Amino acid sequence: GIDTAEGKYLFFLDSDDTITPDCIELMVQLAEDEELEMVVGNAETISLETGKTSETFKIRATKKFIKGNDDVFQYFIKGLYPTTSWNKLIRIDFLKSNQLYFTPGLFSQDELQSFQTALHLNSVGFLHQSTYHYYLHKNSVIHNRTKRNFDNWFTIGQYVDKALKAEDNPVRRRQILRYLTNYKSSTLQMNWKAQKNEALWKESYRNYLTLSSLRWKDYFSGAFDKETLKKDFLNSLPVGLGFRIFKWRYER
Repeated sequence: GIDTAEGKYLFFLDSDDTITPDCIELMVQLAEDEELEMVVGNAETISLETGKTSETFKIRATKKFIKGNDDVFQYFIKGLYPTTSWNKLIRIDFLKSNQLYFTPGLFSQDELQSFQTALHLNSVGFLHQSTYHYYLHKNSVIHNRTKRNFDNWFTIGQYVDKALKAEDNPVRRRQILRYLTNYKSSTLQMNWKAQKNEALWKESYRNYLTLSSLRWKDYFSGAFDKETLKKDFLNSLPVGLGFRIFKWRYER
């Protein structure tokens, strides 16, 4: 799709979602006015079973746009804009020049695509009004996560770990390591919530032990906040102990 697209921009939309009538117009206008490589909109999450709405994927950034890769990547690491692939307008020449393609055979890879994009982005804009309707239903991936998802999460972790090991800038390395630490913790929680299967959880935890983690000197360097230190410690225990502590913390 990226290679065959003939326009200036590409917008990602899942087949079971919808956009507002002015979504593309508003995004293109902001991108053109400020010469931005990407524009992100807010999304309204709608449950088809209950009709309830929420802002699950809310933009936390308060600015209209930011420029400079260091700032953009920092916003990404801090979770100030969603890591979904959808509801984003991106310049096609930016995607092609940086070879930012989806990884063949990898299921539900929004997190990886957003991470790899943030590594290169020099400008991003934020539309704080809702431009996208994300529908939750019984067949949604978010409700039907299985071992395939867990294995894919590990593959994504390997890609992030590879980027970490290839990075020479110490500041960027700490940012990626913080991101990887948070990623392990959040996916382990989603793993247990989806299946509550001890064997599958332990397999994922064991896989994550092969990825990079903080070193002992990092605990005393002051470079990482207490929450990151705690998550790294809980992600680095022997598998059996790690599971018992996780389950106790999850269920208390």
